[in-house]
Amino acid sequence: MENPAPFSAASVAVTCSGLAEKARETAAAIDTVVADGSARDPALQKELAFLSTRLQQFRQHADQLGQCVVEASVVSAKLQAVLAQTLPDCDKTISIVSEEVKHAGATSLVHAIVVGTVSEFEAVLAAYSRVFFFATQLATIDVSEEQDSKLDHVDAQRLLETAGSAAQRVSSSRSVLLVPN
Repeated sequence: MENPAPFSAASVAVTCSGLAEKARETAAAIDTVVADGSARDPALQKELAFLSTRLQQFRQHADQLGQCVVEASVVSAKLQAVLAQTLPDCDKTISIVSEEVKHAGATSLVHAIVVGTVSEFEAVLAAYSRVFFFATQLATIDVSEEQDSKLDHVDAQRLLETAGSAAQRVSSSRSVLLVPN
């Protein structure tokens, strides 16, 4: 069995910065679609605008997490493990939806976007935003045992499970946003 890579706050910051940039780019692509009227359905326009807002909120949480981890005086082994699992899962999920949104806009398939699947992505963004906010709070705690205690709490476990389940739904879909052919 391979040993995991040693923890690096700088690596976490780079990953968070990459996530924030993907969110920013995807929000910009959505804003273009909304502004040019490609999504003619008013319900879809509204959902896409909300998705863009969620992406911008997520971007802020990702940036804050990266900064807080770099500035943290301690990052417990449990928090390191949470970040080691959560960040790659989140990156995979963000990448899937970012590609789908950009593809839909570039190929004029915006009309084929299903409102319900946009809601699923909003849910995964909200879940990861909550996880990132929580991890940011933990990174400000100067005692490793306190970080672990908060991570062991049932609410923290539920928060992590919710994000994992939401990501799994998005990741396991053949096509996240587009109407299947």
